[in-house]
Amino acid sequence: MADIVWAEIGMPGWSGTIRSEEADGSVYVEGACPRCKHGTAFRIDRGLPGGLGAKGGRGDGDVFTVICACGYGHSDRPADSSESGCGAYWYDQEV
Repeated sequence: MADIVWAEIGMPGWSGTIRSEEADGSVYVEGACPRCKHGTAFRIDRGLPGGLGAKGGRGDGDVFTVICACGYGHSDRPADSSESGCGAYWYDQEV
């Protein structure tokens, strides 16, 4: 697979990740990144309504911003970036 250079790019309409809720209320999202196709997993800690990554309140239909966290060394990633993926982000929504 050719190198996918790092770029902060939104992936609207992507719904290919699997979402599960943990006993502590956090949300775990995993699957292939829609941009680089590497496996990725993302945990959203949600202790308070509208917790980290949330676009809405708690309850059915919450929408979360998920970022690629594949761990691959994509070129052009800024040296000071705390991200470990290709820069893609998408919204995960329970339907």
